[in-house]
Amino acid sequence: IFSCSQPTSGQTQFGDVALRVASILETEHYHREPFDDAMSAKVLDTYLEMLDFRRVYFTKQDIDSFNAKYRTNIDDQLKAEGIPAASEIFGVLLERVRTRVDYAKDILENEEFTFDSDRTVRITRKDAPWPDSAEEERQIWYNLIEEELLRDYLTGEALRKKALAEGRTPEERKDPKEKILERYQSYLDDLQENDAEDVATLFIKAIARAYD
Repeated sequence: IFSCSQPTSGQTQFGDVALRVASILETEHYHREPFDDAMSAKVLDTYLEMLDFRRVYFTKQDIDSFNAKYRTNIDDQLKAEGIPAASEIFGVLLERVRTRVDYAKDILENEEFTFDSDRTVRITRKDAPWPDSAEEERQIWYNLIEEELLRDYLTGEALRKKALAEGRTPEERKDPKEKILERYQSYLDDLQENDAEDVATLFIKAIARAYD
């Protein structure tokens, strides 16, 4: 669905819709900003933020490739009634999420976490640099998973102590590793359910957001 080396009739149709939306925003939005190279860059940045606002899936190499192909070209592609950036970028995201979920599954099944290191975790990564190597990607994900496990453990301990203090039997909680893996797998499943129309709709939303 997400290959776009040759525009299909469906992609052309979605591109036509995107062009109509962009034309309306260009002429009716109170800023009256033209849909030019500068707006192309804003649309690309907005779409990337919508797909990976924590900057934990795409790599620096991915972003460099997207910038080279699309940063100043989305306006030209729209005029030709095409939105290849939508499907290609989403396809890369899907591939990266599959890889990260596989990695999460591997370490959750095989690692024992002792929470005794002095490493820190950057929770908010909105302005963080994109990971630039496979080693950096793995470390980011290891840190994030360890932080989630620790947070769940501390929450469980707090709830257990509260229940005992109130004379209640603590509720049995699902294994934290199982919960985390289910959460990542659920996200992957949701992504895989998106069809070409869903992806095009998301990209058109990015155009609208770029116009504020």
